[in-house]
Amino acid sequence: MKARFVVVSTAFLLGAITVLQAQDMTTTNSTYNGPGGWWHEPNATDLYRAYELNLEGFGYGTVNEHYLDHFDAHRIHRHVQLGVGAGLEFFLNKYVGIEGEGFSETTHHDFVNDAGGNLVLRYPIGNSGFAPYILGGAGHEFYPTDEAYGDGGAGLEYRFTRWIGIFLDGRFVGTSKTGNYGMGRLGVKFSF
Repeated sequence: MKARFVVVSTAFLLGAITVLQAQDMTTTNSTYNGPGGWWHEPNATDLYRAYELNLEGFGYGTVNEHYLDHFDAHRIHRHVQLGVGAGLEFFLNKYVGIEGEGFSETTHHDFVNDAGGNLVLRYPIGNSGFAPYILGGAGHEFYPTDEAYGDGGAGLEYRFTRWIGIFLDGRFVGTSKTGNYGMGRLGVKFSF
């Protein structure tokens, strides 16, 4: 219950930050004069920008550490767990963001089995649409085991337009009670 409160509070905080920052932003190409003074307000052709709010939906697969250590494509194929999830990202500038996510492998117990948050560091490659990123954070699993976890990984995002893109990433997840596992995600992002 405590972890759910943290997740809901984080989502509310992200929304509040977005509303407050939107009041201070201008639509001209200039340097933002807010706190810190180093954020750059993008021009209309930038695919990645500061104060970006992203809504993401994804499918994912997990495989436990034993099968990753003893890689055999046939064995991994039989032991992959599949699921779906959604997340919300807010970028403080063009390169640094925070992400909250929830995902589920089963809906037999709770609709959301895991919830977590990550720090995301991305590096857009010019205006090509590609942006490699790394992420790391922590979260809580509610079902089937009640435990905390930490994660870290890397990925690549591609933007078709300023408003929509796709992403692919992988991460290692270290758990507090059960075995560690690897996780891969493939999804779509809608940017506002």
